[in-house]
Amino acid sequence: MVGSIPDTQPSSTASKLGARLRRELESIFSIDLRSLALFRVSLALLLFAEICNRAVGFTAHYTDRGVLPSSVMNELMVHQPSLLLLSGSEIYAASFFVIAGLSSIMMLVGWHTRVATIAMFIAISSIQTRNPLINHQADALMRFLVMWGIFLPLGVCWSVDARRKRIRRDRGSVYSVASAALLLQGMFVYLVVAVSKFQYDIWWAGDSLWAVLQVDSYARPLGEFLLNYPDLVALLAYGSMVLEALFPILLFLPWQRDRARTLCVLLATLFQLNIFFVVNVGTFNPLTILMLFPFLPAWFWDRFTKIAPPQKSLVASERMSTGMRLGRAAATSLVSVLLAYTVISNLSALRKGEHLFPEPLASIGFALNLDQRWRMFANAGVTPQGWHVVAGKLPDDRWIDMIRGDIPPSTQRPENYSSSMINGAWRLYWSAISQDYTLPLRKPFGDYLCNDWNSNSDADHQVDRVEVIYLQKFAHDRRVEPQIVPKRLLLQDFGPLQPEWKSPERAKWS
Repeated sequence: MVGSIPDTQPSSTASKLGARLRRELESIFSIDLRSLALFRVSLALLLFAEICNRAVGFTAHYTDRGVLPSSVMNELMVHQPSLLLLSGSEIYAASFFVIAGLSSIMMLVGWHTRVATIAMFIAISSIQTRNPLINHQADALMRFLVMWGIFLPLGVCWSVDARRKRIRRDRGSVYSVASAALLLQGMFVYLVVAVSKFQYDIWWAGDSLWAVLQVDSYARPLGEFLLNYPDLVALLAYGSMVLEALFPILLFLPWQRDRARTLCVLLATLFQLNIFFVVNVGTFNPLTILMLFPFLPAWFWDRFTKIAPPQKSLVASERMSTGMRLGRAAATSLVSVLLAYTVISNLSALRKGEHLFPEPLASIGFALNLDQRWRMFANAGVTPQGWHVVAGKLPDDRWIDMIRGDIPPSTQRPENYSSSMINGAWRLYWSAISQDYTLPLRKPFGDYLCNDWNSNSDADHQVDRVEVIYLQKFAHDRRVEPQIVPKRLLLQDFGPLQPEWKSPERAKWS
């Protein structure tokens, strides 16, 4: 009997295909260590700037003397856990800002980088969730970028840790589940933004950017100037739709990947800089630039710079203890779960309207602050528009504008209204407090306005009554003249009232 020769061709083919797939995935999801270092440095600088910016109005937004005491928040709002809610004292809250500031500096220089990144994530998460009324998508993106950085060797290049050889690498790039998560995060932001805009008629009609520029707290002077050219504004809106749809394609283009990714980073940088000069959207512009830095390939560094990759320093695998192996496996498992949730959350956000998420994942995601919704200005027509007047009644029955100091207050729109905002937190707070769902939160807001004013004023300028008027502007069509409709948000008395005092008529001071 002649024995048959076993056919090994199928297994050999499968092995080759598997090896090719692994190489392709590594090519797609690897991050050059120089790009990772650039990401760390730029993120640390932005985090430090954000902490300094949030420190302006520190008492107002993060302590019990502010607009949202912890007792009110715990009673009236559904919120994510925040360590800042454990105490409303200024010293306690200030400690988190100090920790966040020091952590950002440690990240910047790359000293004990992983410990600093973990401390930063805890601090910034607690700060952000302390007052949900002053948060927006940029805050969530910042938090997620820090979260992914925990699982990446951020200190492997251009850092104190690298100089002291605390971190060693056997290659010039990092390829892991965490590197894939960071890259996918950047892609999903632009993908969801692009798809969501295609779902609303206001973008197809060319009225979207017009409506955004009508939001007084966002529009910069250049944006207000562009309102004089509605056809140009419509053209710019269409251009933004095309570019934002192009970015996800360039990031994962299977041909000429290095050049395509470099081009995408360049175009996105120019695109966000143009937005920066037109509207004030806080940290969203720099974040959507730096989140693409990890996409910069080795080809970019080798061709356009003289910055060499870090020297290889091999660490023998047998030196890794059992505890270290278990810790690395646990970290990989955790980041895999977080990545899976991120993918599902973003894919579910692609549908129009409120995206559905299966329970109990939705509850877990909300509790852990993991939901991702990048639909910025998608339905621009429903964005709150207008400006505010805060009037206080003086002892001599005159009314004073508590924002601008005018006597009497005026309902006329101030020039460059967005520039009059103290910082981004106040801009977001004014927008939120103007909406109906925040009606129960207006009383502590009135208390803060009165107490803050009186504590900084002499006896002749104390106020006993505060009125807040929201001048709503309805302007969703560039072919229709905007309509202004006043809306009283607050009328609140303080201290002993005289019998002859009556409810003030707005006509007395407008």
